[in-house]
Amino acid sequence: MVAEVIVDIVNKNVDKTFDYLIPSYLEDLVKVGSRVKVSFGPQKITGFVMSLKQDSDYPLAKLKEIDDLVDLYPLLSEELIELAKHMHKRYYSKMALCLNQMIPSALRMEYKKELIINDSNELSTDFKAFIKGKRKIVIDKSYNPYLKEINSLIAKDAITMNTLIKTNLEKKEEISYRFLEDVTVRGKRMNELIAYLKEANKPVLRSIIINDLGYTSQQIKRLVELKAILEIHEDVFSKPKILTLPNKIVELNEWQKNALAQINYNDSNTYLLHGVTGSGKTEVYMEAISKVLENNKTAILLVPEISLTPQLTARFKARFNDLVAVLHSRLTLRERYDEWRRIREGKAKCVVGARSAIFAPLGRLGIIIIDEEHETSYKQDQMPSYNAKDIALWRSNYNNIPLILGSATPSLDDYYLAKNHKYIYLELPNRANAKPLADATVVDMRLELRRGNRSVISEELRKAIKDCLLKHEQVILFLNRRGFSTSVMCRSCGEIIKCPNCDMPLTYHKFNDSLKCHYCGHEEYSPSVCPKCGSSKIRFVGTGTEKIEDELSNLFKEARIIRMDKDTTSTKDSYVDIYEDFNKHKADILIGTQMVAKGFDFPLVTLVGILNADMALFYPSYDAKEVAFSLLEQVSGRSGRHKDGRIIMQTYDPDNEVIKMASIHEYKGFAEGELLRRKRSFNPPFSKIKKLSFKSEAKLKALGEAKHFIKFINNDSLTILGPTEAVYFKIKNVYTYDVYIKYNIDSEIEKINDYYQEYDNPDVMLRIGDE
Repeated sequence: MVAEVIVDIVNKNVDKTFDYLIPSYLEDLVKVGSRVKVSFGPQKITGFVMSLKQDSDYPLAKLKEIDDLVDLYPLLSEELIELAKHMHKRYYSKMALCLNQMIPSALRMEYKKELIINDSNELSTDFKAFIKGKRKIVIDKSYNPYLKEINSLIAKDAITMNTLIKTNLEKKEEISYRFLEDVTVRGKRMNELIAYLKEANKPVLRSIIINDLGYTSQQIKRLVELKAILEIHEDVFSKPKILTLPNKIVELNEWQKNALAQINYNDSNTYLLHGVTGSGKTEVYMEAISKVLENNKTAILLVPEISLTPQLTARFKARFNDLVAVLHSRLTLRERYDEWRRIREGKAKCVVGARSAIFAPLGRLGIIIIDEEHETSYKQDQMPSYNAKDIALWRSNYNNIPLILGSATPSLDDYYLAKNHKYIYLELPNRANAKPLADATVVDMRLELRRGNRSVISEELRKAIKDCLLKHEQVILFLNRRGFSTSVMCRSCGEIIKCPNCDMPLTYHKFNDSLKCHYCGHEEYSPSVCPKCGSSKIRFVGTGTEKIEDELSNLFKEARIIRMDKDTTSTKDSYVDIYEDFNKHKADILIGTQMVAKGFDFPLVTLVGILNADMALFYPSYDAKEVAFSLLEQVSGRSGRHKDGRIIMQTYDPDNEVIKMASIHEYKGFAEGELLRRKRSFNPPFSKIKKLSFKSEAKLKALGEAKHFIKFINNDSLTILGPTEAVYFKIKNVYTYDVYIKYNIDSEIEKINDYYQEYDNPDVMLRIGDE
């Protein structure tokens, strides 16, 4: 038997399968999706088995044998192998990168396989002799002749296999004991323990037997030796910190029932669930997943970033208990690995997670749901630069199951597809509790300046905050910029202090009197004199969340204020802790970046203040208006969900159409107008855009390669824009030039694949993705 293997090397020259013979002792164990060790040149390399075949195009006598089996079971299903092949072609990415996306980081490290013998009576005579009575063993190549037996013993629970990952995170396990058979022993206490375990008729924890019942380790050890009781070792899965909420049963309204009634669970339809903020989309998700679980199938729910949606996660845990697994970037290596294992072993049936959770190794997948489907965080910047929505659509088609895209502000691409009957449109036009959306007041900050108010807090907002505090209600203030001041400038020579690695202005952070780069992490002390001209006339320009916190503390001295941004949520569970404090009304005012824009449902929040509604409007991208509208509408939706609320939008451009539409919650009107503009300018959804980024530490080399690509493509039927400096042109001493190609049909850009296949410039990194 021959295995086609992809070696785990990210290199163009080896981005293909290599044939290896499967040795006889591994023939029934090596499967599609297995990881193996193979000889590759002078090295031993890990590889993924992509397929099995009887013969090879190469002489069998010249093929090398697989050296070892890395895992005793295949890590990847045939579905995930096929998905990797799709990603390889679709995203112009190396196959090894695509495959590694699908397994937890812990398994890409060096680790050992530990076996614990639970029932030695099941072992063959040869295997018993080989292990010489050991109860715990770490297996290596010398155990290869016994791998088939080991696999069958694991299936019978006669052996437990643990993965010992070489990190500072130790594996946790529980030891318990169960009755095996009556034996004659001396000592009343040991006979009592046998009788107790016989009556219990289930495993009992060692801690209970020793601490609660008072038996000794020596007594337990003797009974194990006499085979009166069996010692059982089980992994204790690490559990991420999740809020605890009651399982609240909600009566669905007619809109929710109608949406659920339209879902066909036996077809690969895509549904756009368009529901205003607070309309009960989560209840629709949970009901749909309940139906899937009742049919012994599994589900994936994607959210933009799970650590930013503690309330939603808690609600799913309350509803589905231990059937829920959580995957997100804030988990430790051990937590993420343990959650992945629970999924793979079938202990978890519903996966709630961020972008990468779309690769969850679920069997019998029954539904995929993407919440806040408009969010750009579903796109990965690094290679492979995939979009989780595209992957979800692929898995939906592969498994013939429904895909639900939910949002209060759907992406215009998906809204257009739904309106043209490519997707099925489901609508929740009202809040579930029938409360109206909060009224918005637009404040012209130009008038505030004319009145002498140079504060970022308008007089209208100040009065509204004061009124909320008097009523013992809560306030959320939104400013999508962290730090104290956004830049530091010399008033003598005009010098703006920039990051030496990124050519971006450094942000001033008052709490430690430092300047930080939010792109590469560079940090330096705040200067007392200009580094260019030596002047002491240093000015801190702009406003961030830290400065707002400082100003509010002076305005409202009795108010309890907390801040939620990347600086205050850098530790593992800090986001959940801040959420809990605000939910329990341990704070009156929450100041935050876009972290506060989604996933929040606080009963006492009756005021949302948007301190600078203009901030996202003028980003140099065709979809800047769409992104700005979504952000304004999402953060506005935090107000008045249970009590009458209001929104105050501060702007220097009150006549801007985006702000006007967002202030009256007019998504459809905004969408229709924006779609007309997109059609005129040949932008998505009326075209597709491919983005090629050329990155190099040598600016001219990146520019030269970008120009070379344009000459190579040489197609007058395509709209080619660039090369142009990227928005973030220099990051970590790497320069980036972008080229954009607008097209309609994939066949129009086949030459991109030719270019990618021939690309061989070690000085310039090429990244290809979708806009």
